[in-house]
Amino acid sequence: MTAGILFETLVVGNSIFEVLVDRSDAPRSVSVELRQDGERVRGWEEPGWRQIGLGAAGESFYWWSARRLAVVGADRQIRFETQTNEDILYAFSTPHGWLIVCETSASLVPEGGDSSTRSVEFEEVVKSCRFDGFDLAVELTNGTHYSVAVGSDGLLAG
Repeated sequence: MTAGILFETLVVGNSIFEVLVDRSDAPRSVSVELRQDGERVRGWEEPGWRQIGLGAAGESFYWWSARRLAVVGADRQIRFETQTNEDILYAFSTPHGWLIVCETSASLVPEGGDSSTRSVEFEEVVKSCRFDGFDLAVELTNGTHYSVAVGSDGLLAG
């Protein structure tokens, strides 16, 4: 294997996904190539200062970089890009859309990534989070804890 290339294989539903991440130009950029069932789906150039995240939801595979969420499935493809300079830390699939956790915010993005994104802002950087399907538990670097309810009406921080 060539230095700087990470190769991951994931089985999602009945498909085999292969993700090749070339980090040889990091932190400036990384190259991401996605293959589904042995066929190249697409390639991307992404910011290289964060690792690429991987996830699965039903029959779909998704990945995210510091600035983009890309979802590839049997019959759908969406894309979300941050509108600020915040990095994407985590992405979760929910029945109400995509829950995107960034450095100082969380957003609920409807399927298709339209403009009706709903967000919650935090006063400090997210240290860690956990999502149980209904609530997002967030710990900030200053020790503050939030519980964010995720529902059809959007996000509600408490």
